[in-house]
Amino acid sequence: MPMRIFKSILCGFGALLLAALLGLSLKAAVAGQPQGANFAFIIGVGQYENWTSLPTPMQDALALARVLEQSYGFARENITVLTDDSPRPPTRNQIHELLESFAARLGQNDNLLIFFSGHGVIDEDGESYWIPSDGKYATKINWLKHSDLVKEYFASPAFAARNILILSDTLFSEALFDPKPLLLTAYDLRYKEKIRELAAKKGRLVIALAEKPDPQDNALSLGRLIEAALLENPLEVIDVETLLFADFSGEGKAAQHLNLVSGRLATPLDQDGSLVFTQVHAIPTPVVEIVRISPSAPVPGQQVVIEAKTDIDAQAVEIFINNRAFDMEGEGRTWTIMTTAPDSEPADYSITAYNAYAHPGPAHAGEIALGKALASLVEIASAVFSPEKGTPGQATTLEVTTSSQAKSVSLTIFDKTLAMSGGGIRFSGQILPPQAGEHSFSIVALNEDGKPGPALTGILTVEAPLVRIAEVGVSPQSGDSGKTFVVSARTDRPARAVDLLVGNSRYSMQGEGTNWRIERPFAGQGSLMLRVVAANEQGRTGPPGQTTLSLRSSSQKPDVASVAVNPRTVQTREPFTITATLAAPAREASITIIGQTLPMQGGPSSFTHTGQIDEEGRLDYTIAAISEKGEAGLPYSGVISVIRRPVQRVSLDRVSATPDPVSINQAVQFVAHTSGKAQSVIIDIDGDQFPMNTDNGLLWTLHKSFSAFGPKPYNAWALSEDVVKSNEIAGAVMVRAPIVEVVRSYLEPRAGIRPGEDVIVTAITDRPAAGAEVRMGDQVFAMEGGDRNWTFKTLAPQDLGADFRIEIRARNEEGRFGPPIIWTITY
Repeated sequence: MPMRIFKSILCGFGALLLAALLGLSLKAAVAGQPQGANFAFIIGVGQYENWTSLPTPMQDALALARVLEQSYGFARENITVLTDDSPRPPTRNQIHELLESFAARLGQNDNLLIFFSGHGVIDEDGESYWIPSDGKYATKINWLKHSDLVKEYFASPAFAARNILILSDTLFSEALFDPKPLLLTAYDLRYKEKIRELAAKKGRLVIALAEKPDPQDNALSLGRLIEAALLENPLEVIDVETLLFADFSGEGKAAQHLNLVSGRLATPLDQDGSLVFTQVHAIPTPVVEIVRISPSAPVPGQQVVIEAKTDIDAQAVEIFINNRAFDMEGEGRTWTIMTTAPDSEPADYSITAYNAYAHPGPAHAGEIALGKALASLVEIASAVFSPEKGTPGQATTLEVTTSSQAKSVSLTIFDKTLAMSGGGIRFSGQILPPQAGEHSFSIVALNEDGKPGPALTGILTVEAPLVRIAEVGVSPQSGDSGKTFVVSARTDRPARAVDLLVGNSRYSMQGEGTNWRIERPFAGQGSLMLRVVAANEQGRTGPPGQTTLSLRSSSQKPDVASVAVNPRTVQTREPFTITATLAAPAREASITIIGQTLPMQGGPSSFTHTGQIDEEGRLDYTIAAISEKGEAGLPYSGVISVIRRPVQRVSLDRVSATPDPVSINQAVQFVAHTSGKAQSVIIDIDGDQFPMNTDNGLLWTLHKSFSAFGPKPYNAWALSEDVVKSNEIAGAVMVRAPIVEVVRSYLEPRAGIRPGEDVIVTAITDRPAAGAEVRMGDQVFAMEGGDRNWTFKTLAPQDLGADFRIEIRARNEEGRFGPPIIWTITY
């Protein structure tokens, strides 16, 4: 709740409470006593011959005079204002002359308010002084000594007034008066009788500064405090101590911050009386006339717009929904708020509008009729394909379970969307994969309101059919070890590759389509099993075909009888081992691979080599062995087919940013979800890349704040364990610049503006503003200044109405305006 509204609630509460308890009125407060006139002697000295200039005394003096005349019935001829711009300057002699004139004019039932704002001094002897405009700095000869003023005027029988109120915006020696605690409060049940007693008694009351204020704080002065208290006073009749020190008015805390002291002059003329302020007119308060709720029957949790209209312009409008308070936005007579509909009935509301002085009008109460609650979104709990990996044209069944009852479930795959059968939480469907490969799918469930829940995405793998060996043979079917033989094979369908398996060795055959062959020597003795396997387009091998070759030993040389490669399918960056078995013992064996001849390990009849290949492709190698006598055996040549290591595919499912929009320097949480475990997730925010954090490799987060306003685009992607980049998801976060509010404003003149008269508007904002503007009637003017201080000077228009509005508001660097401060001026 804004401070101005908080203050107004206190004021309004105090006024209503007192009115209800006391029936307070002007007649009740002053009945039974002779009526006198109210006089005011107001002095504001800002320009000095020998002292530093002060910016506020003249403005404070003029403003106090206006509010006394216009709101509290002080006759203009009874108000004497002495300022820098007066025909007669506020010199020592001039002040004395005017005090003498008051001594001659005042009657025994009259009241006199004396206000001084300017330089003041307390010397080393404890004497206090007011410094007139001609006061010297080095001598006290022209200073106004308070003890002399008290003796000659304020406590003198020559001043026949009933009550004298001295308001000093300077220090005032406490030796001249007796400080007394505040005994009367606006909550006193006898406040009406005590007001009458105070008004009837004689009194000599002093209210002054208890210590020097900060010279840099020009916004705080006794004059401005009194003016604000008089303007915001909710009571028709009030005494000055209650006005300035009672907490109900909202000014009590301000008076304590200014550190004021009050007390009575030590004179028999003081009988604890006090000058009583009586307002001459009531301040109208706005009444809420129309309320519109859209939608008329919102469901719990739905955004709802509430619009209020008032019969006169309002300064602020507040709404209570189920006893929770919100400030409405707007100006003048139209006010709105967007909020969230309550979770349950009853949804009671009460709307109150406040006038320019923060006084509340009557409340408008009602009830928000809630509609049916929105159904919660349905998630996909599980999805199972059967078979898990089918083949093209093979029927594949999908079984889906939802987290709660769904209206329908659909599957999107192969660029088509299919409605699934079933109901409740179980649904099923059947598809015929048109081709082999990895196919993205998405499954979505609709709730009973037809709203889709979060999609479940994934990859369905469709495998190509296996290739079978229809026929295999070897020619000749027998022969000597080390001789060359021809192995041929025929497949049942075209194959991508066909291999010959001998023991643990694998050899690539030549050919295409369904016909394949290989010529190569075989070593050993006895029956040798030859097996042939074919690979389909995805590299998967079908069942083997086989035949037998009979070998006869032709010598005792260390021929390479067989070679085994483990694993059979070598992947890039994966270690593999080649094992060679010899027909006879050997002293050593070597392998020639990738242009290098390397010694193999082991012996005497079996040798091994371990290596790793970084690139895919066909790799030729040759193995040869030498016996202890230095005889070379029959070498062996083979080919290793190196395939790329399968990519561990990871997709980025969704990325979110909350809150959005966000304020400058407020943390935003970015959240990313991946379909499987990822090595990392990177998010590029407004051109800068940041790694996200995770605990499980599936959920990734990042917290980031922004120091500048505007849209902040982001783009995120995941990297698999093989550093393969996934899909990208883009978005943007809107960063809002903070609203700049006008926290204090001053108007010169503050009341009673007349056509053609100079008008000066001053505004102070809560933070640096990009600009400020003043609206007078239908015209808008830019204010001058910068940072937090703004001013505007113009002439009041000739067609000035009886109630003239001046609105002041500030613009932030984003161009958005904050709430206005409104002055309503009468003349």
